[in-house]
Amino acid sequence: TQHFQSPSLDNVEVPEADITRTSAKLVGKISSNGNGEISERGFCMSYVTTTYEPTLTNSDFTYKSDETFTSVITGLKTNVEYAVRSYVISKLEAKVDTTYSGWRTCFWTKDIVRPTFNNIAVNDSTKTFNSFTLSTKLAEQGDGELVEKGFCWMQGWGDLTLDTALGRQKVEGDEFVATLSGLTPSTEYSYKAYAIMNVDGVEYTYYSDQRGTWTNSIMDPNFDIESVGSTITSISFAMNITDLGGGELVEKGFLWKKSPSDGSWPGFDLENGADGYQAFDDLGVNKDTLTITGLEIGTSYMIQGYLKLKVGDYEYVKYRGTWGYGTDGLDLRIYETQEVATEIALTGYISEVVEGITEYGFCWTTDENVAVSEMTNMIKA
Repeated sequence: TQHFQSPSLDNVEVPEADITRTSAKLVGKISSNGNGEISERGFCMSYVTTTYEPTLTNSDFTYKSDETFTSVITGLKTNVEYAVRSYVISKLEAKVDTTYSGWRTCFWTKDIVRPTFNNIAVNDSTKTFNSFTLSTKLAEQGDGELVEKGFCWMQGWGDLTLDTALGRQKVEGDEFVATLSGLTPSTEYSYKAYAIMNVDGVEYTYYSDQRGTWTNSIMDPNFDIESVGSTITSISFAMNITDLGGGELVEKGFLWKKSPSDGSWPGFDLENGADGYQAFDDLGVNKDTLTITGLEIGTSYMIQGYLKLKVGDYEYVKYRGTWGYGTDGLDLRIYETQEVATEIALTGYISEVVEGITEYGFCWTTDENVAVSEMTNMIKA
């Protein structure tokens, strides 16, 4: 029986020039054949994070090779570190032996070359209260095929992606320019350029640095309101407009809300919280008076004047006021009495007879400690 001599293997070579994002060329070398017959040769490979010293029994991948002891491995993951060793199976008579290269060889697959962007420029000469124009260039397209490019934006600052963006605008053609419109005046926006690339059948989204700017302001209108009279169910207000600012007048008027009994002053506007509103018929008069009708007798109200304005397609509302004003109360009194034996003739006075009063008369009691609201003796007038 012959003494078995195992072959010897050099460490695997992985030429840098032959490493791509998804493939690598593995080169094995037998430094000594031993005295057995080589029946199989190949490579054991694993993720470094899984197995540091791969073998046929614990590796993530095994690849048989031909007599050249060279294999091109495909289907690898991008930007991942692998560990590889070569192996040889040899046989002498009844003995079979598996021999591995002494040391693992580690290599990284290539990362995707990402697109790069020039700094995003804002064209200040075209900036308005609700729009601005952005421009940039793809300095390098990187790997893959360009699927889509454009800009995304949000109010203020945060983690800006296509999923979190308030808006997104695609850019077609060679130019990388877009005008973001429909924005809010006097507001800070941050933005990024983006490019969606198809690399090896998988789509990736890449972004530029995040930058920001403010939309321009609209000059506020200048107007005042004042109370000019009241009745038991109405309040009259005057509005004096001295300057419309940067907008075109669409509507003007007053809105109101009954004052809370606890003395608080809650906010309210045309969209939320108002009990009602009333618009002027004539928009052409800068100083005009409007009577708010249908109010409750002797009740305090919070009053605001409002102007609806527009600039282009953008509409906005400005408010002035929130003061407390009340309707008048009814003046009820007894101004004449005539006593005759067991009878008393009464003459009453009411300041105003208005719609909604269904009954009036007199009430009395012989108990001076009883409040007026508790008197049960009543007679209609």
